[in-house]
Amino acid sequence: MGKLRERADESHVLHVKDITRPLEFDLSRPLEVEVGCGKGRFLVARAAANPDCDFLGIERMLERVRLFDGKCRRGHVDNAAVLRLEALYTFHYLLPAHHIRRVYVFFPDPWPKKKHHSHRLFGPLFRNALWKRLETGGKIEFATDHGEYFGEVCDGFAADARFRRVEPMPRPRRCAASRGCRSTPPRGRRSQATTRRLRRSRCRRRRSRAKGWRGVRRGNNGFHKNKQRKQRKEQRKMAILASSLVDGFVKSNFMGQGIVLVQLLGSVVMIAVAIGKWKSLASYAGAARRFLRDFATGNTVLEYYMRRRPNVRRGVEGIYKVTCERLLTLLSPEVRSHLVGQQDDGAAALTAREIELVRGTCEHMLDEEEILVGKGMGIIATIVALAPMLGLLGTVWGVLDAFAEMGAAGSANLATIAPSISSALVTTVVGLLVAIPGTAIFTRLNASIRSISADMEGFADELVGRIACEYQGKGA
Repeated sequence: MGKLRERADESHVLHVKDITRPLEFDLSRPLEVEVGCGKGRFLVARAAANPDCDFLGIERMLERVRLFDGKCRRGHVDNAAVLRLEALYTFHYLLPAHHIRRVYVFFPDPWPKKKHHSHRLFGPLFRNALWKRLETGGKIEFATDHGEYFGEVCDGFAADARFRRVEPMPRPRRCAASRGCRSTPPRGRRSQATTRRLRRSRCRRRRSRAKGWRGVRRGNNGFHKNKQRKQRKEQRKMAILASSLVDGFVKSNFMGQGIVLVQLLGSVVMIAVAIGKWKSLASYAGAARRFLRDFATGNTVLEYYMRRRPNVRRGVEGIYKVTCERLLTLLSPEVRSHLVGQQDDGAAALTAREIELVRGTCEHMLDEEEILVGKGMGIIATIVALAPMLGLLGTVWGVLDAFAEMGAAGSANLATIAPSISSALVTTVVGLLVAIPGTAIFTRLNASIRSISADMEGFADELVGRIACEYQGKGA
């Protein structure tokens, strides 16, 4: 395959040693590129059918890159390779000018939400990159199942005078060889012994199901009867408790009813905040795991930044993005253009004072992320603390009213003040029902926040340490 891949290790995965220099290709052979080649089903089949052409796949998922490589090895396809890098960066800086015969983009991510439309692949920058890399008469094969995205891409190319619409390539046949699977031979006839054994097993399953159904329906199974009896008993208990609370709420004074309503409103707010916080923490943790897994595969601090160009400003990836931006502003133009840690003379790229500036930026972002992660916990803590206090206030208020009514009536009979006292206790019961689960929710969320904060602090320390090792010389 010429100079497209190294023959020494027989690997179909291109390893880019310097992302600022273009890749070397055999310009005597045509080149076809697929963006988002996935597992390589289409590209490998096309490469096997056209051995006189080179094929390059661009894919960001590591597992799919490995599957692509294995498929090329098993099929002995020597004119196909895959590159794990961002498509826009690859077309802008790594591919040869006016050499690509065809570009395939099949079913890219449509980013259907309006706020995500800026992440779509086909834009003015990508069209300019395509124009620079395609040969005269080169083609772009595009397919998607999103109607709005298809219309946007077609309108963009129609408004560009450098492109014109042509007939698409014929759709390839989906056969067993192109899918990478083997055809199975037709099933043979069963023997009589196997048929009799299957019939006996079916009959046994039917009899067992019939016996179990009759036992449950007729009430002959004592286990099910005891279970139903326990369920009815628990339902009666819950009904008695609910009726007593409702009766106490109805019989309480205006102050007690207002406190109960405030407590119930606070519980609704607490549950809503807790659900939103739980989803937010799960999103933080998942994004951090994915980022740390991809970041660990890089050899230098800036490798992930230059390969992905992250646009996330929250979580661990946000800390990394802002720190790298600060680092790039402090580097000299020569070092920034070559993306290396030291200059040719061996002097330090950054001084100790500049390293401290990068550390300050990283710690500032870490503090902001910890504040964002803990946002909303104050509302839960306030509701948990105020709910029993309001309940105690309503109870004391109701007891005072009960004793005032007893003094006005002139009798100390317990039957006279018992209904008023029971109504006054409703606020305390409701407050405890709000505070007890709220305390458990707060404890669980706080533990998750501490874990995420510890991960962010560890990553920040590691990031600053690696920057100091790679960009600060011995004499700095």
